[in-house]
Amino acid sequence: MKRPFKVKKSKLHGRGLFATKRLRLGRLLAHPKDYGMNNFPGLNHSKSPNAKLVFEGRDDGCCDILVLRNIMPGIEITVKYGLKVGFDVVE
Repeated sequence: MKRPFKVKKSKLHGRGLFATKRLRLGRLLAHPKDYGMNNFPGLNHSKSPNAKLVFEGRDDGCCDILVLRNIMPGIEITVKYGLKVGFDVVE
């Protein structure tokens, strides 16, 4: 499975996760282990994120990324960090 993202240097913090093709609103990106990776390397925080972590629907303790607005190629994928409690994210 070809990954719709790549890791490269980020202006936000160290490394970031960047779209390699247009990611449309509502698209669910599978957990990196589904792409043969161990985790989401370089998934950075933003107060105005373009994606969010989704824990529901997985029975392996992992999460997926839900695209909150269209992300064009080359744009960094960001989420708003929070504390996961059950299936709710507490900010």
